[in-house]
Amino acid sequence: KQQQCFFDEIREVSGARTRILWASPQKNARKKLRDEVTSKCQRCGYVVAVHEIEEIGEGRIRPGKPTVSFRIKYTAIVMRPFKGEVLDTVVSNITKFGVMCEAGPLVIHVSSKHLPPEYDFDNQSNPPCYVNRDDGTRIQRDQHARIRVLGLLMDPNDIRCVGTMKEDYLGLV
Repeated sequence: KQQQCFFDEIREVSGARTRILWASPQKNARKKLRDEVTSKCQRCGYVVAVHEIEEIGEGRIRPGKPTVSFRIKYTAIVMRPFKGEVLDTVVSNITKFGVMCEAGPLVIHVSSKHLPPEYDFDNQSNPPCYVNRDDGTRIQRDQHARIRVLGLLMDPNDIRCVGTMKEDYLGLV
């Protein structure tokens, strides 16, 4: 079974303005790294938190710029979804095209074709929702839903996912 969050060793070049670094360069480089990477998408996934900074290299002054670059090796808690993974999410937006769900920083689009067939879009309600024609259950904003990731596209700065609620044990929780 694959894990959604795991530790990953990352090497990063972080730059900071020289006037900020004057008093304590190592301490300020650590703070700048945490500010730059936490809650951001990297090549390995979304960095949830910097766990441990293992090594900070010597600072190098960039020619023609008032910044210093540090090569930093650190371990981070990283969130990366996998195809076929089941996630517990919160419904964030509903349109006639489908449902947008969030699992932490990750946004998953569930197309109306990947919702159970008994759900119909109700644009007359305020806010819009999907209504189960059998028992009147509604998929609305801020509800918890369990989905399966059908596909994902990882860019350097973003992860885009498509999911489904059409299988057994998926849907509203």
